[in-house]
Amino acid sequence: MSIEYLSLHYGILFFAMLIGGETFMVPALFLAFIGTLSFPAVFIAGLLATLVSDSFWYFLGRYGLYRIKNYKFFKKHEKALEDVSEKFQHRFALAIIVSKFVYGTRIAAQIFSGMEKISYLRYVIANSIGVSLWLGALTLIGYFLQNSINAFQLTVFQGQLAFTMFFFGIVGAFLIINKYIWKRRSR
Repeated sequence: MSIEYLSLHYGILFFAMLIGGETFMVPALFLAFIGTLSFPAVFIAGLLATLVSDSFWYFLGRYGLYRIKNYKFFKKHEKALEDVSEKFQHRFALAIIVSKFVYGTRIAAQIFSGMEKISYLRYVIANSIGVSLWLGALTLIGYFLQNSINAFQLTVFQGQLAFTMFFFGIVGAFLIINKYIWKRRSR
């Protein structure tokens, strides 16, 4: 395969995952498992796309949304937000990692990290660990599903084969019995 072909396909995959995340990662992993795409390239494209996307949300929180703390809603719940902020400061790495696995919290955790002015280096390290674990989990799920699908396909094939044999056995028995009955009647 040419380098242009590979860069086009994996470039499209990178931008699709940059925008759609796991919506495109799961089918890409499936294509890697069946051999259409390269597994290491899919993993790297997913890792880079997720890190770039998460960094966008981090910087949005750091330089764009920090002002929302001045809004009426946040002033009204200032005490609760201070408690959350304090706990987040102490356990932000765990929060970033867990946010990869809890639907609906990934973007919020990235923005909150930026708003809390977490060091970008610390953020990238925690986020890289979280993304790697998330991609690893998706990979394991895909691997086991592929094995299950293969086993299911084998079972279906064996069932079809057994049904076909049963069908031809019944038809054969019917023809033999029918021939025997016709011979008896003709005597």
